[in-house]
Order: sequence, then structure tokens, then C-alpha cells
Amino acid sequence: MSPRKTVLFVARLLFVAEALLAAVYCLLAYLPFTFHQIHEGKLFPWLNAYAGYHPSIHLAFGGLLLAILLEHLRLGGAARRLAQGSLVLQFAPGLALVFHPVLSHLQNDSVSLLWALLAVLPLVALAVTDVAAAEGRIQWHDRSERQSTRLFLGACMAAIFAWAVYSAVVQYRRLLWFPSGDEWLSLGGSFVTQLLLFLLLFLLLEWLSALVVILNGSVRMEFWLSSLFQTVLACLFLLSVVTPAVGLRGFVAATASTVAGIVLGGLNASLALWLSTGQTASGGIALSLAALRLGLRGAPQAAWALPATGGALGALSISAATMDWNNLLQMTAAALLWSMGFAICYSLIGRAAKSSGWVWAAVLLVAMGGYKALESAPLQPHVKLDVRAGYDASLQLAQKILAPAPRAHQDFYQFLSKNTNIARSVPVAPADLNLVEHLGPSSGKKPHVFIFTVDSLRRDYLSPYNDAVTFTPRILEFARDSVVFRNAFTRYGGTGLSEPSIWVGGAMFHKQYIKPFAPMNTLEKLLLAEGYQQFISQDEVLSAILAPQPNTIQLDPPGETMRLDFTRTLERLTATLRQRGPGAQPVFAYSQPQNIHVSVIGREGAKALDAVSYGRFYPPYASRLKRMDQAFGKFVDFLKTAGLYDDSIIILTADHGDSLGEDGRWGHAYTIFPEVVRIPLLIHLPKWLRQGVTFDEKRLAFPTDLSPTLYYLLGHPPTLHSPLVGSSLFTNAADQDAGREAGRYLITSSYAPVYGMLSRNGTELYISDAVNFKDYLFDLRGETPHDRPLGDATRQQQRGFIRESINAINQLYRFNSDAGAK
Repeated sequence: MSPRKTVLFVARLLFVAEALLAAVYCLLAYLPFTFHQIHEGKLFPWLNAYAGYHPSIHLAFGGLLLAILLEHLRLGGAARRLAQGSLVLQFAPGLALVFHPVLSHLQNDSVSLLWALLAVLPLVALAVTDVAAAEGRIQWHDRSERQSTRLFLGACMAAIFAWAVYSAVVQYRRLLWFPSGDEWLSLGGSFVTQLLLFLLLFLLLEWLSALVVILNGSVRMEFWLSSLFQTVLACLFLLSVVTPAVGLRGFVAATASTVAGIVLGGLNASLALWLSTGQTASGGIALSLAALRLGLRGAPQAAWALPATGGALGALSISAATMDWNNLLQMTAAALLWSMGFAICYSLIGRAAKSSGWVWAAVLLVAMGGYKALESAPLQPHVKLDVRAGYDASLQLAQKILAPAPRAHQDFYQFLSKNTNIARSVPVAPADLNLVEHLGPSSGKKPHVFIFTVDSLRRDYLSPYNDAVTFTPRILEFARDSVVFRNAFTRYGGTGLSEPSIWVGGAMFHKQYIKPFAPMNTLEKLLLAEGYQQFISQDEVLSAILAPQPNTIQLDPPGETMRLDFTRTLERLTATLRQRGPGAQPVFAYSQPQNIHVSVIGREGAKALDAVSYGRFYPPYASRLKRMDQAFGKFVDFLKTAGLYDDSIIILTADHGDSLGEDGRWGHAYTIFPEVVRIPLLIHLPKWLRQGVTFDEKRLAFPTDLSPTLYYLLGHPPTLHSPLVGSSLFTNAADQDAGREAGRYLITSSYAPVYGMLSRNGTELYISDAVNFKDYLFDLRGETPHDRPLGDATRQQQRGFIRESINAINQLYRFNSDAGAK
């Protein structure tokens, strides 16, 4: 390309990226989880800042569009009129946005979905304008010729390219430069899988080319059929990979995928035509790939583009791994690498001979071998393709395409989806939960209560649970004077439902959130009845579920959800407590610090806070936890000095754990793997309160037990006994929960249709993932979980338990997932 065309090409890419960003932001507002976490919770502050400045940004990119379309305005005719229309479509809404900003005022409703669709209209106009201006300035050959060998070699080269790039990614992420025998087997399995996928692509394009020849078609026909084929692939990728990952389903998912796929396919075709103006089109498939190969022509240019593309997208996969949304960014990068890799490899080969017998023979032999490898891999435990796929997004995506979920499982996955992330627009009445029949102030001494729910805290990173941990000495000291529950699990893999479940003291309906929330808030009812003064770090979740109270003291400024710092919060709490006079109300304090949340660590550069060696522990996480440990110890020292410690219930726990690289997994949003559901739970009781109760450190314990526990300790033994509510962790001998060991407990992702069943006293975890269409069975005996073979009988039994539990929750809230709320 000439320098001028290169500049205009980059300008087009920037314009497309900004319009797509606006559309995605609107789409995220439509989704309950992302609206709460991103739009209200400000998970990514830069994205909220973009929304605030969007009117100005939209007008600025209108100026960029004007520069892009100047050449079309000079052409006259239809191209000029369409260019003028495109500018009107960009500037008219832009001026309206100045007076009525849209992005900064989005709500969680279907209107946001409509804005997402409207945001891509300028892209449609640009694509149509480019097609009208460029198609007539290309010299088309009248007849198309088959390029079987070229397609075959291009597919094989692209498969090797993708495999090589992601093999390097795997080695970098695992730091395993000298694979063992088992690793070589998985390496070979990865190659066969990806080669098989590209051979499938070859066959589809070969059939497309053959169809054009049979129809005696031209290069123009081949181009448009090839562009249509790419559009269909984009729609299928969006429908099968993207929409499940973001929580879209049903008609909305199909519509969004179709619209977005057509827009992307149209842009690809229009860019290809624009890049090829003034040239001779000798092959429709090659022309349709022009944008994907960045307009580069000839082997020398394409040769350097191949390693550059691999390096850039490989680096993106590595950098995105710790902050990825259910591996969505990594799989999207893999799909882009496949597309660009094939386009570049195809151009490198150039025109080649027509079809020959050895091509078809090679295809059949490799395809048969690939299928045999895929069939036998699950029978060979040492060929751990699934483990490798956790690090290799290209392999993971290939497996998703080549081995989709069996139809027999689809009904259950659809059931999970229909009962997950219920939209705010669906009316669901609150259930009136009361742990006791009559709740009033108790007589006698009331302890102070401090609950610190550290977001994403893993128990194996704390000294009381793991002797190898040396960086939490103050928590270890606290544990010696407390009860350490060694079999604690979260019920919800994500803050969105886990934190409210603490206040409810029981199961949550999968909606964020039922309003009014107060009838379900058993902990708030207790605090009001007992006259506690509340000291709260009111994050976005608590802002949605807590009723305003006149004497509540906010420990942190509003809007600090993702910036809640344990040290700063405890310093504020300490300063406030120092000012209290004698005879003041009993204290209830609650905070959920975010220091070790994966997104916070990512925003801070994913670097350790010091130069200390943490061995096998993840340094950015461990170093922040070390600082939190010091702050917690300092606060306990203050309570002792102030004479408050011996009159306080102090609870240190987590809303959920986190994946920190296990089998390539990071974060927690859409998963409930063992490292996510296992949590610490340490409770200090005053001696005068501890003497009258019994407990079992090895019993199953959940955050949903905390509210019933406080009821019991304050003289209100819960009378509501149900599988949907928690039970007190401290009781007298007569009230002990004897049936918990044999019980089954529903574990749920807060944001996705991923459900599990915890059973056998916390030693077995079954997971059904309706996002990735996979099921798992883990043996949790010992600190290192082991996956177990999952037979059909066990799968059906566990699914029955999950279905029963979901139906019981729906019955409590009078909800019918097929007919809506009653």
C-alpha cells in the first residue's frame, strides 16, 4: 500500500474500533451482571470515563470519518451521495448526544440493547459507501478458476502457524521449556486438532470454489460468496463463543450475533474492495482476504506480517490471561490469528496448480488420523489436552468447534440458562425470610461484631490453613485465639450473589437484584432489632441491598467499590471508634476490601509490592495479602488496647476464592472450580460468649451461616430450618446440625449458568458448565483436588439434584422460568 492508503486504512480501523466500543458498552448495560459491575461498579474506570466523554469523542471521530470519505466525495454519483449520508448519520446523532448523552445514562433494560444496534449504523453506512465507490473500479476476471492446491497448502501452513504461536504461548505461560514425554503427547494432540480444523476450512472453501466453477461464475461471484462464507463464520463464532460468555441467550443472542456478524462481514468485504481499487482481481477468495492480510501484496510484505501477527496476538493472549472474561479475549484473539494467518499464508503461496489426487488423499488420511486421535485422547489420561487447552486458546477454540456438546445435554444446559441472570425487567417479588418468629431486642450484654469479607481470598494463602505460608503471621496469631473452620465453602462464585447471601443468610435468587431487598435481609433485621450502630464500606452491592439508616457511618467514600483498600478502611474504622464515648451503641462493622481482586492486581501492573521471594505462591497476590495481614494485625492490637477485643465477635472470611493459574485458569467470574469455592473462615468469640456453645471446626460451613450464627449468639436461636437457609456454626449440644455431613449443597456462579453440587461433607464437587458445555467431577479430599471420571449415571443423578435445588429456590420466590414471575 502507498503511505496515503496506509494512513486511511488505519483511520478506518480506528473508526470501526470506536463505534464497536460504543456498541459493546451499550450491550454490557443490557446484561444484568455487567451493568452492575461495569456501569455501576466502575470495574474498569477508563470505560466509564469513555462513556462520560462519548459525545465529544463521537464528534471527533466524525472528523476522522470526513477525512476517510474525502476521496468518495470527489467521485460524484452514488458514492458521493452515500458518503454525504454517512456523514449526516455520524454528525446528526453526535450533535444530539451533546445535549442528551446516552452512554452515561444507560439503564439495565432493552433500550440499551436498541442503542447497541444503533451504534453500529455508521459502520453499515461506511461499508455500503466503500462498496459503491470501489467495486466499479476493480477489473474483474470473467471466469473463476479452482485453486485446490493453494487452498490446501494455505490451510496446512496456517495450522502450523497457529500451533507454533500457541505452543510458544503455552511454554511462556508455564515456563516449561523442556517438555516431558507426556507434554510431547499433548503437544502432538494439539497439532492434530488444529490441523484437522484447518483442513475442514480447506474443504469448505474448496466446495465453495467448485460451486462457482460449476455455475460458470466469475471472480466477482467467488468474491461475494467467499465474503458471505466469512460472514456466516463470524455469526457462528459470535453465537457459539461470544454470546454464551457474556450471558446472552435465546432470540436476543441470535439477533445480536446475526447483526454483529453481518456488520463485521460487510466491513471486511468493503475494506477488501477499497484496498483493491485500481487492481485486477484474479481470484475471489484471495480478494476477500485482502483486509485480513492488511492489504499486503506479494511474498516479501506478507513474510514479515506473519511473525508480526503471531507475536502481537500471542502477546495479547498472554497479557489477557489474568484478566480474561471466561477466556473470551483469548479465544477471540485465536480466531483473529486463524483468520489473518490463513489470509497471509494463502497470499504467500501465490497461484498454484489445480487440484491433484494427492491433495485429496492427504486430506482423507490426515482427517481420519485426526479423528482417531480425538477419539482416543479421552481414554489416555496422560494426553491431557483439556489441561493444555487452559493455556492454549487456539486448542480450546478448536475443541469447542470440533467437539460440541451432545444434543442429549442441551436441554439441561438450557434449563440452567433460563434460570440464570434473570433480567431486572422481570418482576419477581421478594420472599419474606424470618429466621425467628418474633424478633426483638435481647436482654444482656451485646458483643461488638466485625465482619471482614476479603474479596477473592484463598484459604491456601493463609498460614492457619497452609504451613508453607510465611507472609500472614498476624492472621496466624489471630487464629490461635479463634475458631478456624477448615471445611468452608462459598455458595456463590462471585461477589454479585455471594455478598448478598451473607446478609440473607440463605439461598439467593439469580437476579441482581430483587427489590425491595429488605424482606429477605435477615442480618439487617437483626442489627435493627438489637440497636447496633453500623459502620459499613458500602460497595455497589451493599448500596443495592441495604436500606438507608440514619446512624450508619460510611467507612469509605461512595463509588469506591473497586478501590476499597483494607489498610485505609481499617485506619478510618480505628479513628472513628476512638471518638466513641462511653455507653454508645454496640458496633457492627462490615467491609469487603478489594486489594487482591484480580482486576485490581491487573490495573496495578500485576507486580509484587516488594522484592521478597514468595516461592510457589503468586507474588502480586501474596505481597498484597502480606500488607493486608499487617493492617489486620494492627487493627486487632487497637481493639485489645481499647478494651474492645474481649467483647467482640471478629469474623475473617471471603466471598469466594480465585484461580491463580491452575491449569491456565485465572479469576472467578464464570467458574466454580475448587480453588474458587474453597474459602477461609475464622471467627473469634469473646470468652464469655464462647463458654456457652459448642462447635465443630471440621463441619461444612458457608458464608450463608453467618447471619444464623449471629442470631444464635445474640439469643435468637433460628426456628426456620430449611435447605435454603444457613444454620448456626455455634450451638449448644441439643441444637447441633447432625445432618449437614450427608447433605448436598448447590454451588452457583454469580454471573453465568454454571452450577455445582457439593456433597459427601465437602469432599466431592460436581460442576455443570452451560457456558462451555462441559461437566466435571472433583475429589476434594486433601488440599489438592483431583478430577475424577464422570459416568452418565453420576451425571444424571447430579443434574437431578441441581434441578431440584433450582426449582426449590424458584418456588420460594414464586418464579416460573418458562412463564415468568407469577
